[in-house]
Amino acid sequence: MRQYTKNMTAIGTLLVATLAVCPIQGNDLEVNKAPVATPVQSDLITQWGESLTAENAWTEYPRPQLQRENWINLNGNWDYAVTPITQTTPPRDWTGQILVPFCLESKLGGVGRMLDPAEALWYHRTFEVDNAAGQRTLLNFEAVDYRCEVFVNGKSVGGHQGGNTPFSCDASEALVDGANDLVVRVEDETEGAQLRGKQTLNPKGIWYTRVSGIWQSVWLEQVPVNYIKDLKISTNVKDGSITVRPVVHGKGVVAVAVKDGDSIVAEKSASDEITLKIPDAQLWSPTSPHLYDLDVSLLNTAGQGVDRVSSYAAIRSVGKVQDANGNMQFTLNDDPIFHWGPLDQGWWPDGLLTPPSDEAMLFDIEWLKKAGFNMIRKHIKVEPRRYYYHCDRLGMMVWQDQVSGGPKPKWTRLAPDPKDAQWPEDAHGQFMYEFEEMISALENHPSIVVWTPFNEAWG
Repeated sequence: MRQYTKNMTAIGTLLVATLAVCPIQGNDLEVNKAPVATPVQSDLITQWGESLTAENAWTEYPRPQLQRENWINLNGNWDYAVTPITQTTPPRDWTGQILVPFCLESKLGGVGRMLDPAEALWYHRTFEVDNAAGQRTLLNFEAVDYRCEVFVNGKSVGGHQGGNTPFSCDASEALVDGANDLVVRVEDETEGAQLRGKQTLNPKGIWYTRVSGIWQSVWLEQVPVNYIKDLKISTNVKDGSITVRPVVHGKGVVAVAVKDGDSIVAEKSASDEITLKIPDAQLWSPTSPHLYDLDVSLLNTAGQGVDRVSSYAAIRSVGKVQDANGNMQFTLNDDPIFHWGPLDQGWWPDGLLTPPSDEAMLFDIEWLKKAGFNMIRKHIKVEPRRYYYHCDRLGMMVWQDQVSGGPKPKWTRLAPDPKDAQWPEDAHGQFMYEFEEMISALENHPSIVVWTPFNEAWG
């Protein structure tokens, strides 16, 4: 539920906005095979979309649980062009500009054009780096739908398949000091076996305008040759401990300091897994979303810090228990808890899958919290990582769906001989790859208490 305009009620606006994204045409919910040529035209725009510019488009650090002080935001106006999918070399001429991180089809992207499955979408911009030698320069993409390849100064530096999860490309070998040329090529069939959620080639009913290309933040960071690539964080309610398993590119000893406010409450160093016991540990819950800050450094053989990141953790456990009547109940920190919340699809009238801003995204969570809910089921969509950060600090539990795709089997209605959908081996492998990628990217967030691999019969 969103405050789309200043003079509309939340309930009325939600209905209108949903219709704008997916106009209802009778009761026919089947997806037509022929793709529509243009997105739904609507005057609806959120109050945050109205104030959007190339300078303020998603300027927040995108990865709160592994944060460095120095980074470069690459959101803003990029050149774009659309070519036949057979073209594999960058176009000579660019059609115009698109506002990243908003997709080709969205109002906020400034283009409002559908991408046909037989077309390729190209992006282009330049960026500057200094002192590239002796460092690794990582290009980070929070989400690109659906298949892409990244080129720096004409050299391919990597790519990705899967429209909902973050990935990085090491551009170090292709860089020069000063100005560098960045090109991204995207393909997006939208349907078939592709994991797509509510996207369709022909939006109507409960099926929405497709999203093609970059739809979350793009950013750059320079790191030393040996650096902290990731952190795997787990906690134990019974002994009040936090365990950090660093994933290091290269070698080194990792030092972890746990802070509660301004005070260091535990610290330890090791070359592998580190467990820190927290005195008088406070547990995380919707009524008391207590977070501990983590200061993590990578040390060389002389004990000098070569890389440093900040993160956070919450001590909590999730589980289930059977009551006296044999009913299963969710537990949080070993106590039964009733999960009370909406099925949130996360679509916006102006940004489609992309919230118009971090502030707009936060408004959703805060509104639901004030309304008395303690849980959100994030329905067949993966949000920007900052969404889960806000849920962590506000105390909102999340059920996180896998994004559905592929064939949709018929409802069985509890029939004794249900017929499942047939998945080719490569499509099933891609489903599992994207599911594991999603969990790997989000598993440290204490707010996520349920993983939903399948939506109803679909998947």
